[in-house]
Amino acid sequence: MYGRMYRIDNLNVFIDLSTYCNAGCPQCHRTDPNGLGKAEWLPLIQWSIDDFKQAFPPHVLDVCNVLNICGTWGDPFMNKHIGQIIDYIVDKSDCKITIDTNGSIRDEQWWWELGVRSGKQLEVTFAVDGTTQEMHQRYRRYTDLNTVLSNMKALSETEAQAGAVTIQFKHNQDHITAIKQLCEDNGAEFYKIVQSDRFYIQEKLHASFEFVNEHGEADQLDRATIDPPNSHVAGTGGKRNLSNQITCRWKFDNKVLVNIDGQVLPCCYIGNNYWARKIASKGYEEFYNNTVIKQYYATQDAHNIFKNSLIEILSNSKWFNHILPNSWQDVKTTVRQCSKHCSGLIKTKQQLKGYIND
Repeated sequence: MYGRMYRIDNLNVFIDLSTYCNAGCPQCHRTDPNGLGKAEWLPLIQWSIDDFKQAFPPHVLDVCNVLNICGTWGDPFMNKHIGQIIDYIVDKSDCKITIDTNGSIRDEQWWWELGVRSGKQLEVTFAVDGTTQEMHQRYRRYTDLNTVLSNMKALSETEAQAGAVTIQFKHNQDHITAIKQLCEDNGAEFYKIVQSDRFYIQEKLHASFEFVNEHGEADQLDRATIDPPNSHVAGTGGKRNLSNQITCRWKFDNKVLVNIDGQVLPCCYIGNNYWARKIASKGYEEFYNNTVIKQYYATQDAHNIFKNSLIEILSNSKWFNHILPNSWQDVKTTVRQCSKHCSGLIKTKQQLKGYIND
């Protein structure tokens, strides 16, 4: 017998609904750093409204507190059914809906109408990385700053909540105050700053991230050299005690991930590696050969939301409720992503170095 890893109420569910994106951000998982197109191994997928209804019928929505429609593999608003999906959630539940977007998609009227229909249940975070188009597109390639600001402003004029996020690099670090003001002038009710963790490659922190841009030219992003107030490095979380004990931050917050293929996974750190290995069919050997992960792969059909309900998976899964949490007793044998992101000793050492990579 084994207990439950999750409380089957007030679930915080992260969902990927699309691998389509209009942007070409150099450090994004889906971007090929050689030309800034889509990574060749990534298939183009998007959930239909029928897919969403199958995965999240009303009785499943009833146990969800927050639905975070995330953009790990694409921008959620590139999904042509996203308006219908949001309408369905609002009609069938009281779930809070949070979505991150580059914001350079659709027009002001569409965003205003979405906000009117969704009201206070909807919160959207727009990516604003500069005060000018030149500064903004140093990272947010193929997006238009004026469109982002106009769309954010339109949503803010409804009861829905609009906010903004900036990824800080060296090229925009001296303009953070001005960027924040620009966002507030265009309706942002909240503003946050994050620092990229993608400069930490193969256990070594680099000052620059090199890539080939859309014009076929050698290019690079430089890591920020100053820390903004109240910022965090993506993937770090708060400081932990100096111990080897693993405390799963996603479990603590009752969070779970539903991947683009319907697989239910414990977090984005494991989820990203699972999906990349599954699609590429090579690489990620240390992850793939881990005993705990092999047991997940052996039972992956039982953990797919299109084959079993989310409630059944989280209630009855031996892997979620026994195998994975039991592995946390030893950081040497557990999944590396667990020891890397949720182990007190390892995490604190990495924070002292500055960055943690996914």
